[in-house]
Amino acid sequence: MDQHPYDLTIFSVATDRYIMYWSAMVNSYLETNNSSVKTQWIVFTDKGENIDPELISRLGNSLLIAKTDHQEWPFPTLLRYQYLLTVANQVQGRIVMHLDADMLFVDELKLSDIEKSLGARGVAVISHPGYYRPSGLKKLKFYMKNYKYLARDFKTQALFGGLGTWERNKLSRAFVPRSLRKNYVCGGAWLGKNSEILNLCKILSARINEDLGQNIVAVFHDESHLNWYQANNNFSLLSPELCFDPSYPQLSALTPKILAVDKNVETLWVR
Repeated sequence: MDQHPYDLTIFSVATDRYIMYWSAMVNSYLETNNSSVKTQWIVFTDKGENIDPELISRLGNSLLIAKTDHQEWPFPTLLRYQYLLTVANQVQGRIVMHLDADMLFVDELKLSDIEKSLGARGVAVISHPGYYRPSGLKKLKFYMKNYKYLARDFKTQALFGGLGTWERNKLSRAFVPRSLRKNYVCGGAWLGKNSEILNLCKILSARINEDLGQNIVAVFHDESHLNWYQANNNFSLLSPELCFDPSYPQLSALTPKILAVDKNVETLWVR
């Protein structure tokens, strides 16, 4: 049997009401993506009974519903690395992608593009849409049109060494020293080769548990720990096309593939 019979595994945590958003995300993927990309879905949820039976039937054996109790915030997001490890032997994609449940696909996600994006280390992270800035002349034009960003960014860089909400508590295992605060990435989307992602989850789950043992929760939870990991490794850095928020003017020149959902607006993809 092929060790990885799927091209791609997409996993999400969707406890409580987030199962609705997860269902919408899967439907959007099925509408916009080529069915030749063999995709496995793993959802950690306490609301499996709320998934549309028609969707379950359509996904068939490619869907793994991992029963997971709902916990108070921020534990559903903080423990996502640990959750994936609980089903490690059932993660069957050559490439594994984490997506927040509240995302929507708006363009095709080509397997060839994903494979190229992973780089030498086999892991790709995505610039946080709120802290991404264009480069070169586009950056200058952006600041000329958005003076408030120029002043804010200058102040943030001067005070903290880089844009982003880096963990600054030295007691936390997510702490990133000022000299490494270069590229702040989002926790909502990241991907890599199967073995590399499982290794990432193993390392970050252990570090999170060390923090919890000291009653420490990093400032931005799982995202803080992911930023520690990427700051200390040479991972491939992608633009926010895979975690796009149309409210940010700095993203105007990008072509979105995956949208972060405004949870105050009802999605058209809910079936």
